[in-house]
Amino acid sequence: MQTGTTEIAGIVIHSDEPLFLSVVGLHVLAGLVAVTAGLVAMFLKKRRGQHSQWGNVYFWAIAAVFASATLLASLRGPQDIHLFL
Repeated sequence: MQTGTTEIAGIVIHSDEPLFLSVVGLHVLAGLVAVTAGLVAMFLKKRRGQHSQWGNVYFWAIAAVFASATLLASLRGPQDIHLFL
């Protein structure tokens, strides 16, 4: 892995590898979807229909956040091994 850094919107990312940066982008997008879907589901009445649909969107977005976080930690290897513990 390359050891360069990338700065996006003032946030330093300790990699300049395209695969890593692509996964970071997907991770951020999935996190935004999860937050949005969670808020929508939270404010809807708890019954079949929209609440359940938004809950499913939230669940899969959180699953994507978990999967991408795991991939990001594994891509950086020894630097991020503590994230697996």
